[in-house]
Amino acid sequence: MEIAKREYIEKLKKELDVVEEKWQQISMQNAMVGEDYRSQGVKLMEAIAALTQTVEEKDMVIEEANQRATNLEYDILALKQVNENSCMAFED
Repeated sequence: MEIAKREYIEKLKKELDVVEEKWQQISMQNAMVGEDYRSQGVKLMEAIAALTQTVEEKDMVIEEANQRATNLEYDILALKQVNENSCMAFED
């Protein structure tokens, strides 16, 4: 009877060791997957920051171009006015 109990206890210890080893393997795999996701997240955040900066720079270029276009339109209107005044003076 005593031998059967010892054998049963040894069997349970071995099974516990197997379960613990599997648990450690799964935990390590999960840790590696988590680190991969974290690493990808960091890379994506860096890419988003770079793209955001690029978009902001392009927006500034567009704003400057729009301002130059507006200024050129005012210059054209002024030149048209001068031209009309010259034509009227020439007709008189």
